[in-house]
Amino acid sequence: MEQITKLSVHSLKVHPRNQEFFDDIEGDTYEQFKKSIQDDGVLTPLIVAPDMTIISGNQRYKACKDLGVELVPVIIREELTNDDIKTRQLIASNFGRLKNNPDKMRKAIAEYVELVGFKNGGNRKSECKPCGLKSEK
Repeated sequence: MEQITKLSVHSLKVHPRNQEFFDDIEGDTYEQFKKSIQDDGVLTPLIVAPDMTIISGNQRYKACKDLGVELVPVIIREELTNDDIKTRQLIASNFGRLKNNPDKMRKAIAEYVELVGFKNGGNRKSECKPCGLKSEK
């Protein structure tokens, strides 16, 4: 089980490609989001790489900074050391966002496919590059 710890928001940094793929929550939705954090705290820990880059939780981070919350719960994922792996996890963890610019979503999908190495067609009995599993078919 991954350990949850609390870190200062000042020690964390937004993933440099977050805005490239995902929009910030804005307007009334953002105000409601901030209110929920103000009332109930951060219920889901942020996921960060060892260099303190936020992989999942950029909106929670932003809201906490705006609210003056000093410490936030985080899980440090030690395996997230490579920039490609961090970007792949950033995209995977944010993929289900309901509201996002369609162009940014297309870009995120294309980048994810590139990072995991999926190819069109080919031998279905071959090894799955991202997971190392071999097909039984």
